[in-house]
Amino acid sequence: MAGSVDVAIVGGGLVGLSTAAAAVDLGNQLFDEWGWAFKLAGAAFVAAAIIVQRRRARACAADARPRMARNLVIMLGVAIGTYFALYAATTWLGNGAA
Repeated sequence: MAGSVDVAIVGGGLVGLSTAAAAVDLGNQLFDEWGWAFKLAGAAFVAAAIIVQRRRARACAADARPRMARNLVIMLGVAIGTYFALYAATTWLGNGAA
């Protein structure tokens, strides 16, 4: 009984490692050729979020509307900060793996 549990744990670990390695390899290949598309899609999502936010804000009374400029600055700041944080983390991890 204990032997079959050990085999299942080791087998599951190996499947997980091979899946993670395949995902990293696929991610590298996709980003090398399609990096511009991923960045463009991110910009499109930001634009869509701003449009939805503006439409919902117009449904409010004029004195209760949120400040759009402030929200836009916050959204762009979070997007740019996230990009640089992930870039720094992946670069650091990549240098550590090499």
